[in-house]
Amino acid sequence: MIKILNSSNQTLAFLENVTSPIISEELNREYTFNFTTVIDNDKSNYVNYQNKVEVEDNYFNIVYTEEERTTDGIFINTTCEHVSYDLLSANFTAGFTATGQFSATATTVLSGTGFTVGTVEITTSQTISVNESTNARQLMMDLAALYGGELKWDKYQVSLLTRRGADRGVQFRYRKNLVDAKRITDNRTKVSGLPMISYEISVAELEYEQGFIAAGVSSFEYYELGDTVRVFDEDLNLDVSLRIVKESHDVNQRMQGTVSIGNWVDDLADTLTQIQTTSVSKDNVYNGCSIGPDLGFVATRSDNKARAIMNATDGIKIQKGDTATGTWTDAIYLDVSGNGTFSGFVLASQIIGSSILGGSIAIGTGSNTFNANGTDGLWLGSTAFATAPFRVSLAGLAEATGLTVISGSITGSYIQSAVSGARTVIHDDQIDFYDSGGNLSMTIPKMTGANLEKRIIFYQEGTERGSISNTQASNDLAIEGPAGSSVLIQMTESGALNFAGASTSGLSTDIEPDHTHTVMIGTASYTTSLSGQHSHNVDTIS
Repeated sequence: MIKILNSSNQTLAFLENVTSPIISEELNREYTFNFTTVIDNDKSNYVNYQNKVEVEDNYFNIVYTEEERTTDGIFINTTCEHVSYDLLSANFTAGFTATGQFSATATTVLSGTGFTVGTVEITTSQTISVNESTNARQLMMDLAALYGGELKWDKYQVSLLTRRGADRGVQFRYRKNLVDAKRITDNRTKVSGLPMISYEISVAELEYEQGFIAAGVSSFEYYELGDTVRVFDEDLNLDVSLRIVKESHDVNQRMQGTVSIGNWVDDLADTLTQIQTTSVSKDNVYNGCSIGPDLGFVATRSDNKARAIMNATDGIKIQKGDTATGTWTDAIYLDVSGNGTFSGFVLASQIIGSSILGGSIAIGTGSNTFNANGTDGLWLGSTAFATAPFRVSLAGLAEATGLTVISGSITGSYIQSAVSGARTVIHDDQIDFYDSGGNLSMTIPKMTGANLEKRIIFYQEGTERGSISNTQASNDLAIEGPAGSSVLIQMTESGALNFAGASTSGLSTDIEPDHTHTVMIGTASYTTSLSGQHSHNVDTIS
């Protein structure tokens, strides 16, 4: 009997005029039910995708219908999937990770789905880590494989058994209960290093055919999914014992069934699950990665604090995420023209390029540092420009502490021994000397004029007080007063002294009316006794 239920599991109708009601189940994989019924505009109206079917004490969703007219009438062909397929909609877009026993991990996976965990025969602890988009049904399959068990679905409850079925001693033998047999050997898939071997067999269900089940009598012919059975077919040279990994039967007439037996339990998803997990879907996340029409390839960290984007329009971006606002900021941007933008430091053992453009350069730390920027200039030995022992401003002013020139030459328009205070400054082809108060005290200017005059100028607190000069034309040496005054003392090339421009202080002859002068020349002494104002001439005596 097939019962039609609504979404609240309330009975709507019982279908009696049904043909080919086949249930198929594969270990840890598909679980479906197909049937055909007559369209009678009564009960058949309930056969639609909004309802489900109850058969053999289990629930199946109606997922596909096909209406057709034949010479025998109008029919509706129906495909149903076990309600466990609802778990395909319970998505884990960022993957899933958990550690513990199956019961606890499965409860987490099924949380909020309406499904519960039933019998669990395996109590070991395992860790599951799926780093791509998945769903709750696929996770249950993954958990069964991880814990080494087999799932059994009972409506909205799932159990994990050590194994389904048993070895009941059932035999499938040609001319007894073996109707058809097909052997498949697939060397592309290995099982313990050997080709995968499977058999598709049609068998007569003798326990039903001979009335054992109806009479309530135990039968050696009974089998179910997961059982180990022995197959004999002398003509095909078959004599193998393998497990039933898939089983199909007619729920109304248990006279003949179809089983698949093999040395393997398929660990591939059924068709619907396999499509979802082996295809790359738009904007779905796989190990933190997705591909979409807007951004292209995107790899996002699980905490949304960083992501990488790559596409053919913008290039490559590595971005920082603000989890509070949900915004992203470029940390590294490489455009399709080959330009790169970095918001942080660039660390490299070697950088090669025809030009490097940027806001600043900082190599090293503390006093062992080299720095340059577009605001201060270039400096060494300190993180701050103002305290650096060597620095060059953007205006070209270079300052160095403890500079030692080992060899070569220094060429420049302005060189000084200190920034302020007592210092020597060389500039404009002259040398200036300053006292501790920063006042100019002496200057040696450059040679000027047609005669290339050479001078030393003396200052007092910045005011010129006199000079010593010489001209290339005469070889005379002159001592002058402040700027603009006449020559005070002149020594000629012949050695004569001329005091014509000097005052007579210390040399005045207007001292006493009567006086004498003594002049020592060599070892000879000469004395005069003239009085009154007069002059003296001293001649060399050989």
